[in-house]
Amino acid sequence: MYKKLGSVFLCLLVLFVVIPKLAYAAISFEIVPPGGQLVRGQEVTFTINIDTGGESITTIQSGMTYVTTALEYVSSAAGPAMDSIQVDTTLGAGKLLFTGTKAAGFTGKDAFATVVFKIIATESGSTELCTLWQPTTTTPTPAPQCNGTCTTSADCPSNLYCSVPAGSTTGYCRMQACPDQIGCVCPVPTAPPVVPTALPTTGFDVPKNTGTIAGLIFLATAAGILFYSKRNKYTSRPLKHKKTHRS
Repeated sequence: MYKKLGSVFLCLLVLFVVIPKLAYAAISFEIVPPGGQLVRGQEVTFTINIDTGGESITTIQSGMTYVTTALEYVSSAAGPAMDSIQVDTTLGAGKLLFTGTKAAGFTGKDAFATVVFKIIATESGSTELCTLWQPTTTTPTPAPQCNGTCTTSADCPSNLYCSVPAGSTTGYCRMQACPDQIGCVCPVPTAPPVVPTALPTTGFDVPKNTGTIAGLIFLATAAGILFYSKRNKYTSRPLKHKKTHRS
């Protein structure tokens, strides 16, 4: 029976946590751990305090690392200093990232967030269960685009290439067909004006030829009538008969 009790007491964890403050330029965070002996299966609350150092903040982040063999993350909530807390648990085992917001802004000292863990340690002892870490702010690399700087064509979008001036090691992403166009749009060549070409006249122009033929027939008829009339004029003269005188 005493051996069984001894094994139960081995599941008790005496917590002595020494945690340095996490400080920004003028803003600092610190953890207030639960005190006393902690029993396996018990849920305990850690408090993250914030001191803004006189600054007014509306949004700020703080990271926390915890020992996964001793603690199991349960939940978190915003402290009086914040309106809400968003928790990112996707950074890997034992890492949490808290993003707090205060619409009206917060200045002073107060609780930033409370974090609930479940004790899962199987052996007694003392250890640093939690530490705070400062998130690093990284500037995202802009996506390659037209006229962006480059050293090789791999730095440019798939439809562009790296146009490097002579004597330079860097260039700009441009169109292969028109590298001088900074907008990566090649000008559309202007088509020459279309001059209509007269086609040779072929075939038989019925109205024109019909008029010509009719005119020729008319002239021929008129000429014939004139000739006939003149002929009749000459032949229609009375004949002069010589008188015969008889002696």
